[in-house]
Amino acid sequence: MKLFQNAALITDLDGTLLTDQKTVSEKDQQALRYFTENGGLLGFATGRSPRSASVWRRDLPVNGPCIHLNGSLVWDPVAGKPLKIWEIEKAPLLPILEWILHNLPDTVIELFTPEGDMFQISDRAYLDPYVEMNHDPYEWSTLEEMKNRPWVKVLLHNSREHLRTIHRMLEETSPRRERFNFFYTLDVFLEITPAGVDKGSAMRWLCTDYRESLSERKIIAAGDFDNDVHMLREADCGAAVGNAEEVAKEAADVIIADNNHSPMADLIQRLEKGELPLGED
Repeated sequence: MKLFQNAALITDLDGTLLTDQKTVSEKDQQALRYFTENGGLLGFATGRSPRSASVWRRDLPVNGPCIHLNGSLVWDPVAGKPLKIWEIEKAPLLPILEWILHNLPDTVIELFTPEGDMFQISDRAYLDPYVEMNHDPYEWSTLEEMKNRPWVKVLLHNSREHLRTIHRMLEETSPRRERFNFFYTLDVFLEITPAGVDKGSAMRWLCTDYRESLSERKIIAAGDFDNDVHMLREADCGAAVGNAEEVAKEAADVIIADNNHSPMADLIQRLEKGELPLGED
């Protein structure tokens, strides 16, 4: 029996696995290789698409399910295909997106598909600065072209003032409130996902419907931000990094080292010593 064959670790990227310099420490890389070589499953939980997160998958031994697009997509990185998809109902959003294109043309509109691809449908003069900084892959399209394709997430980028205007419009009618989640990531991004879908709902699916496929492993989740709170609660063990928001720390079962001091090495060491509260076997 391998040391970690009964465990799966799913970690957030930014602010958790990644340092402030957007790297993974050598100590954490060694710890994660040790974890997977001894039977553990490693996955990510991130707002990023599978293609955007691929730069870290290339350097790390990712062999387990990954939660992408803040819960709208669960991805199998080994097979390179979705395990679970939560699609957005497009029709109620189309009038708002058309209004944005005509009245707030400096708003970057990004649409994500179940294949993990990102399409920008807004004015080509404006780009998402984080997409540029991280060299995330994307394609240009139009709203008309995208109407016949399934979406799993919409991401809007603009000033907080303009995003609040858009948010108010989205909240004005009950069908939109009932069918979608609206939430901010940083001050300049407004995300739209299907109602009831977030990292936590994806984690709940993994812990229930998909548990047998994971050979009944215990699932450990690591995170730092308020969009990780539900996931930390749904996992068998939630671990918040030392730099986490207070709300994430309150939701977690354990607090581990901060993101600049090899938190995965700390977590795996505690797991090996039997110090993590993993619930009943």
